[in-house]
Amino acid sequence: ATGLRLDPSGGDIDVLYVRPSRLHDISYALEASADLRSWAEIGQAVVIPNGDGTETVRYSALQHTSPLTPQTGFVRLRVDLASPAASANTIPVGWLRTTMAPGRQTHGVSLPNPPVFVGRISGISPDTLSFSHGSPSISMLAGEPYSLEVAAGPRAGHRIDIDHSGTNGNQVALDFASPHSTLGASYGDLVGVPVMIRKHRTIAECYPPQLFRGSADPATADQLQLHTGERFRSLFLLDAGSFSQWTDVTDPEIADLGDSVLPPGAGLFVNNRGAPIDLLQFGEVRFNDFVQPLRAGVNLVAEPFPMPSSPSSRGVLRQHGFNGGLDPAAADQLQFWQPDRVPSQDGFRTL
Repeated sequence: ATGLRLDPSGGDIDVLYVRPSRLHDISYALEASADLRSWAEIGQAVVIPNGDGTETVRYSALQHTSPLTPQTGFVRLRVDLASPAASANTIPVGWLRTTMAPGRQTHGVSLPNPPVFVGRISGISPDTLSFSHGSPSISMLAGEPYSLEVAAGPRAGHRIDIDHSGTNGNQVALDFASPHSTLGASYGDLVGVPVMIRKHRTIAECYPPQLFRGSADPATADQLQLHTGERFRSLFLLDAGSFSQWTDVTDPEIADLGDSVLPPGAGLFVNNRGAPIDLLQFGEVRFNDFVQPLRAGVNLVAEPFPMPSSPSSRGVLRQHGFNGGLDPAAADQLQFWQPDRVPSQDGFRTL
């Protein structure tokens, strides 16, 4: 069977997958969870023959099926073998819906794109990885941004951007110079390690222009504000009548930044100048570790996982390199934007 695919295009949230027809010793069940801990079998599916020995299975309007809600839901496929008895689950996929109230709120993407390739590294050269099974290059669209993510081992959670110009067949070229890469050129211990290749999320993919309020004037348009480590970079939704696009407020060339990569773990401010906006994100649940790069100074970060975490569960502790002390001015700090919880409040809560 293929992996689960979420389809919100019709207004409801459907999930579908393709499986072989007429396999009598294998059964399939869709399981749902609201917290990624407790799972329950759900739903009645519509099965459509594809005429090629496979069939498409679709579950409709899952957001109205308990324990799922329009705001949050996770599903996985359980596959059972009758003899010898065995069972396996797919990695969950899910959705998160956030209502962006008028004003400024923080936001981030916690559900990455499902991988287009999964495999184990069989060989390494200075800037290239090779795989003995499969051809990663045929799974990637030319010109689209992709990243290789380490799934296990001491380097688990690290990511390296992919260089299309040197990628061919079972060879994948790596771009260590990319600002989104978290691993340097010393990576010889990755032979035999499982990795996955994911397409990066982009600005327009996560913040569709049609949902936001545009204008020719940045002062009246909705804005996205990202932190570069030194300052905020503000994008406004330029509405030129015949088109709309995300553009840097300081760019006289008004370049379209919709295809710009939104790095994993990056947070931003959404400055909504109009009515409330429902932002729906959907994708795969990340089950491996995640490396969160932090610069000296200010970092605006997002949850890499779709469930709430605490500072200790994120490793924000002295034994992991954070500076503590009795003087708040000298210690590392965590700052939480209060309007995310109570829109009528303002400013940061600082720990």
